[in-house]
Amino acid sequence: MSGLASMIIDAHQHFCFAKSEYGLDDYSPDHYLADVAPLTRHLCATVFAECNTHYDQTVRAELQSVGETRFAAALGEKFAAAPIRLAAAIIAHADPFEAYSRALKHLDEKSRLAIFGGNAARIYRVEPGDCEIG
Repeated sequence: MSGLASMIIDAHQHFCFAKSEYGLDDYSPDHYLADVAPLTRHLCATVFAECNTHYDQTVRAELQSVGETRFAAALGEKFAAAPIRLAAAIIAHADPFEAYSRALKHLDEKSRLAIFGGNAARIYRVEPGDCEIG
């Protein structure tokens, strides 16, 4: 194989340095690079997948996962010029509207209009089953 056909992107990988909620033990870039050593000639990048590590306990609960995204982004920057770009992309989540959505469920339409200045709080969430494909 040669050229692009020989390049591999690991599309789902976790790094954590403290036991995460998923029960993952420490797994650092050094551990990962040792595990993939036989593939390093072909491996070019990884995608960091969230694993509930490095949450930011100083912010609202619905935004704490942003700490993990910061952690992954810092790893991506650190390895940006490396032969294997670790955390070149990130799978993560945060729901800044979660608290507002909960509150809106308990308000009638008149109250929503009063609180949000006539905009009727247009906050949309897509839940599983809301969209049909096909």
